Amino acid sequence: MSTVVALAAAYAALMVAFAGRTPQRLTVTLGGFLVMVVVLAAALLAHEGIHGLSISTYGGKPRFGWSFAARVVPYLYCTAPGQRFSRLRYAIVALAPTVFVSLALVVGLRSSVGGVFVIPFGIHLGVCMNDWVVAFRALQEPQGSLIEDVAGGILIHPPALMA
Repeated sequence: MSTVVALAAAYAALMVAFAGRTPQRLTVTLGGFLVMVVVLAAALLAHEGIHGLSISTYGGKPRFGWSFAARVVPYLYCTAPGQRFSRLRYAIVALAPTVFVSLALVVGLRSSVGGVFVIPFGIHLGVCMNDWVVAFRALQEPQGSLIEDVAGGILIHPPALMA
């Protein structure tokens, strides 16, 4: 599903990047490709950094790391083991990068070099898919549940077990 979101977001990003502009041939140079890789790396670092800032805002101590999905694809993560958040606060922690990093990338899309932001925008929203799923899951829990973000996902602490 993340791939579908990434492809749809990249297509939408193309529309945003070139809306209201004279049609032109889109070419990718080595320099443009390198800039695109730097923009993607900055977006992914900012994504995890915003998770960390959000966790810190609620008194948590973020932990950053990296691993491999399917032993091939590297990814970064930010967790807060031992820190329990209300459902709403957890949703804010999970969704904050979607809002702030995406807004920054949209500004880039509308710049004179908007084309180099298309792929990073798509990949970023694909990465956000997991955040959306865990935020939705947390918000479905009963009132009073607490959510803990750990390296393998989330732990849900229902109110009945906290007494």
